[in-house]
Amino acid sequence: MENITRHNPFGTGRPLSEMVDKLFRESVVFPRFVEGDERMVAGGVPSLYETEEGYELYVAVPGAQADKLDISLQGDVVSISGKSAWEVPEKAAAIWQGIQPREFRFAWRLPGEVEGSEVKAKLEQGILQLTLPKARAQRPRRITIETTGS
Repeated sequence: MENITRHNPFGTGRPLSEMVDKLFRESVVFPRFVEGDERMVAGGVPSLYETEEGYELYVAVPGAQADKLDISLQGDVVSISGKSAWEVPEKAAAIWQGIQPREFRFAWRLPGEVEGSEVKAKLEQGILQLTLPKARAQRPRRITIETTGS
């Protein structure tokens, strides 16, 4: 006689919270962090926009100065590290501390390759903006049709 095993579709062995976290991590709403570096930036999740020509990445880096930031690009991974600092009033006790002076390092995987030599960075009012042009092979290209005169 054969053994009958009841199928349990919810018996995956993983907690529901873990599966929901995985769903959000892999969705388009949240950035694709480099494996093992899944930390939020000081001001929250960065914003990434795609245009025909490339990507625009906006990262909140409160208190950071341009000369204290290090930005690198390797393949489709952009990395930002630096230090955010500001003067805290002397003998002041923190009541709320949403952002804190600290060193940081973040790395995100972009949806595609970019032209490293054409990347531009701008820091304005605590927002770092990176303009990341797509690799030439990934940019849309208009193909013209040759016609023969008749």
